[in-house]
Amino acid sequence: MQNESNEVLNRIITLCEKAIHSPMDPEDDDTKYVMDAVSKLPDYFNEVVMGETRISLSRIKYEDDPESMRDAIEKIDQSRRDAHQALTRSINMLNRLAQAYDSPAIFPSVADRTLDMESLEDRELAARTCFSFCCDMFLKGKERELHGKGINTRQEYEKDLYSIMQNRELSFDTESIKRSTTLEQFKSLANERENR
Repeated sequence: MQNESNEVLNRIITLCEKAIHSPMDPEDDDTKYVMDAVSKLPDYFNEVVMGETRISLSRIKYEDDPESMRDAIEKIDQSRRDAHQALTRSINMLNRLAQAYDSPAIFPSVADRTLDMESLEDRELAARTCFSFCCDMFLKGKERELHGKGINTRQEYEKDLYSIMQNRELSFDTESIKRSTTLEQFKSLANERENR
């Protein structure tokens, strides 16, 4: 049984295949839109990681200049907000494209609605969707790398990552995604795979 993010990847591939072979407007290559939308997931993930790094460095750099520190942090927060909004629009667009091509919803957990960028619940759902997809694509890449080296131990690798997550404060946004929830989801995924 595949995990949810691999199923997401398979649905993205199915959507692209349908778009390529569709009798719809042959001049309009919807695969470009799909790839652009998918790229917003790791873009947001990276923006969160780099944003936290830039905030920490700004606090050091502008320690004696509170106004410059505040300005720097506001710009970083705005950049993260912009990336989060782009992520949310992309999740909505991918599901709409899938519907237009009579393809399975890319993200079934939100297929019945359009995510609202103003809703805290929807912002959390978009961030969790992003984290799940990016984490699994990372693990999928590591699995391929380990397998190429003759090692087939993704479960051990996931346990190592889970151990790292347990010992470090790890979250997207401390206001919206709690560390314990993320850890529990990751632990559940690792345990589920171990029991297969």
